[in-house]
Amino acid sequence: MTASSQSKSILDEVRELYESRYPTRESGFFTPYDWERCRALTLEIEGTSVLDVGIGAGQIFNVLARTPSIETLIGIDVRWNKKLIRPERGDLQIRNILQLPFPDGHFDTVSCMEVLEHLEIADFPKGLSELRRVCKSKLIMTIPYKEPTPVWHHDVPGGHRQSFGEDKLERFFPRAGRQFISRGPTASPWIMLTERIER
Repeated sequence: MTASSQSKSILDEVRELYESRYPTRESGFFTPYDWERCRALTLEIEGTSVLDVGIGAGQIFNVLARTPSIETLIGIDVRWNKKLIRPERGDLQIRNILQLPFPDGHFDTVSCMEVLEHLEIADFPKGLSELRRVCKSKLIMTIPYKEPTPVWHHDVPGGHRQSFGEDKLERFFPRAGRQFISRGPTASPWIMLTERIER
């Protein structure tokens, strides 16, 4: 079995788990587009130690926990999602992206999917700096691309706080690789940003 087909079968297993337990579209539900975003992430993972920042309901974390090549896996969030399904392995911790309690370069890969747009504009540079600090080799992030302003739930606790257009991408992610992933026909796409960390 190739790494790609193995990843697909693991993803299918986790998708079936979540869709059987939570079949209705409500908070924490993954659409087919979300699962495609998850698949794109799994193809970018490198090394044996991974930090997953902002686990939410745990769909991506469960895929990573079932990936045999990952030996050390930590997932963090600021609070537990009511739909979180805890896998048999992997360490889950309540942590804040602004103060990650890990040494410099501790993880081969750091993933941060759909988190940065939730940070207050003033906190965003610090959160991004912390992701880069604890990453040894590869940092993978997704954010909504050119989301119309005012952004979704900008006035609700926990909602989107900022939009990412070309100016902000060039300013904060000048060396990042880019991959666009559809969020559906009526929504702005996600952009996956991958950075190589040089130490």
